[in-house]
Amino acid sequence: MRRLLKLKTPVLALVFSVVAEALSFIVAVLARTANDPDNPVIATRFLDWFHQLPFWLVESFFETFKPFYDSESFPAQLTRLVLEILFSVAQWYLIFLVGIGLFRHLYRKRA
Repeated sequence: MRRLLKLKTPVLALVFSVVAEALSFIVAVLARTANDPDNPVIATRFLDWFHQLPFWLVESFFETFKPFYDSESFPAQLTRLVLEILFSVAQWYLIFLVGIGLFRHLYRKRA
């Protein structure tokens, strides 16, 4: 664990962002299967809210190029899913990059 924490800030933020997205996906799947879809729990609401920006970016991109693709085909749906995951990881990456940078800057040992 210490070796992981000694990584450079961008690499550590990338590792944390991939782990956070994987955990959020697992929590979302478990929350959706365990609860009534008409009355979502707060975890489901937070994850839906957090993924609104990536969803909006991908949808606006696909709406721009709508005449050039079939939105209901399997490749289009797979591309949409991959892009949403990449944008979500990028969103986590920015959060962790700023957080780790601030933490390391504020708690640096004074020589």
